[in-house]
Parts: sequence; structure tokens; C-alpha cells
Amino acid sequence: MFTEEEYMMWLTRQEGLSIKKMTMLLEYFGSAHEIFTASRTIVEATKILSEPQANRLFTTNNEYTLHGYMDELVKKNIQFVSLNHESYPDLLRHIYDPPIGLYVVGKLPDDRLPKVSVIGSRKCSQYGMTMAYKISKDLAKHNVVIVSGMARGIDSVSHKAAIDGGGLTMAVLGCGVDVCYPPENKELMKRIAENGCVISEFPPKTEPYKAHFPIRNRIISGLSQVIAVMEATGTSGTSFTVSQAQEQGRDVFALPGNVTSKFSEATNALLKDGAYVLTEAEDILFQLGICDNADETETKFKELEIQSLAPDRKLVYDCISLVPISIDELVAKTNSQIQTIQYILTMLELEAHIQRVPGQKYIRKL
Repeated sequence: MFTEEEYMMWLTRQEGLSIKKMTMLLEYFGSAHEIFTASRTIVEATKILSEPQANRLFTTNNEYTLHGYMDELVKKNIQFVSLNHESYPDLLRHIYDPPIGLYVVGKLPDDRLPKVSVIGSRKCSQYGMTMAYKISKDLAKHNVVIVSGMARGIDSVSHKAAIDGGGLTMAVLGCGVDVCYPPENKELMKRIAENGCVISEFPPKTEPYKAHFPIRNRIISGLSQVIAVMEATGTSGTSFTVSQAQEQGRDVFALPGNVTSKFSEATNALLKDGAYVLTEAEDILFQLGICDNADETETKFKELEIQSLAPDRKLVYDCISLVPISIDELVAKTNSQIQTIQYILTMLELEAHIQRVPGQKYIRKL
């Protein structure tokens, strides 16, 4: 005899069956077990499924197939959590179209912990990545769970920052949780599972089809109280996630960017439309009702340390921001010798005031 959870898992593995149709079947029959054991005549009489869908259902509603599904989850260390399960994230449960179930590798964070979805373009600037890392890490230090999609760019940086900050993170995939996409994130995917979880509504072995990503984006926004948009072009898929978040009643924060930068087109547009301004983690922490005086003390100490720099070092430091700058640009801005600039940069880097980024450029240390 199987449990209702296992029958629900079986239902989610019906290829080509939308959430709407799964929900209609559950409402009609009352449980996944009743769907599993229903006769073909009764199922067809509901007129919910097309003939091909009914054919697929009746090739899998047997104990042999269900045992195979369960064995696969055990072998791959995957947990299934249905919409009815107490561990299912409560915020997600109450969106318009919640997943019937989630496949999970790792452990779902305590539902009482606040969650923030950090999103942005795959192709992003150094400024965007730096700020995504800084803000995500600071949020994680305050026990805020960072949610993102494990894509290249902003997503990957946000997951790494959460782990580096000693916090938890959740990756929502547009494929099965046993499929690593993008492939280069194999190690990151492992670390996320060890420091949170990797989840998907798609069954194991599901490939990352393009159409899956807009579908999974509603989960990214649905899991969190706040959506933080770091960078996005005007045509980015990030905009779809934001629209989902707004429909779900989530607070949307956007990082201001250079008005001439294509990477900040969407974020600047969001700010014009009324999104909250995001310049530091404290903006979100305040919205969540979280504050920490220790952070304020640390910030003031850092400011005093900067003010006490020798005049030549302070001059160079003031020319460095979160936008990468080269040695040649610093030479021109300060009207100094290149050897002098190189020495000062070395000292500032050793003192952890600045950091070197790809392209032999420098930004302020975060």
C-alpha cells in the first residue's frame, strides 16, 4: 500500500499534464490515490484529459511503475514534498498556481525564516555581480534565506554569497533536480544542497527546456517576501519574474544603475514605476523588520578607518567605486606617476579597502 504523498508524486510525473488539469483531477476525485485507482471509463467521463493524456495515465497507474519512481528518488537522494505536506513552503502554497509537488535535494529551510529572491540577468556587469554578492552575503548573515535560479551571472553569485555568509540558499531549477544546468555549476549545485536545497516541480531527468524557465520563475518569486532585482536588460526574462512577483503581492526592490548601461535598463525602469530603491542589505532588512546595531558599529568603524588614510591613499581610494577602474584611469584622475599608483593600490588591497577584478581593474572592497 502506498501513501497519498507517493500517489501525488505519481501524478506529477504524468507527462504533458498541466497544473490546471492535475488540480481539476484532484478536485474531482478528492485524492491522488482515487485518480490512481479510477477506471478508464470514469476518468474519460470527466472530460478533463485528452485521449493521449488518458493513454499515458493508464500506462503508468500500476504498482510496478510507482515502485520504480520511488526507487529512483531513493537512489538519487531526492525527497518529494506535495502541496498537502506540512513541509511545503507556506508562501508558495498560497500563490495562484502553486506546484502540485516539489522535488528536493538537500533540506527545505525552516519556513519561519525570511526569504529574499535575488534575481538578474545571466549577462551582467562587474558592478551588478559585486552588489549582488555584497547584498546577498549581508542578508545571509542575518539568517535571510537567499532564493535564486542557479543560472549564470547574478543567480550564481547570489547563491555563492549566501553560502559565504554562513546562511542558507535555495536554487529553483527549470529542469530535474538530478540535472545540473548550466553544467559548470556542478560544484555550486552540490554546495547549495549542503547549505539549503535545490528544488524543482519537474520530475527527475527532465531536461532544461526553454519553456520551463518562465514556469519556474513563479516559484522563485512565490517562495519569498521580497524580490531583489540586481541587473536586467529591457528584454530580460527577469521582467517576467517581476510581473509574477507583483501579481503575488511581493515587495520589489531594484538596484539603481548607470542610465547609459543596458544592464540597468529594467532596474531603472522599475524604480521609475515605484519599486523600492536597493543600495544595501539594510534596505531589505528594514522592510522585513530586521535590524542589527552591530552592523552599524562595524560600518562606522570602517568609515573612520577610511578617513584616517594618508592623503595620497585617500585620493586614490576616493577615485575607486563599485564600477571597475583601471590603473591608467587612476593615473589620469589623480595626475600621479604610474609607479606611485601601483604602490598605493597594492597597499590599499593589502589593507582590504579595495579588491582587484578581472581585466586588471579595481573596485572598493565589499
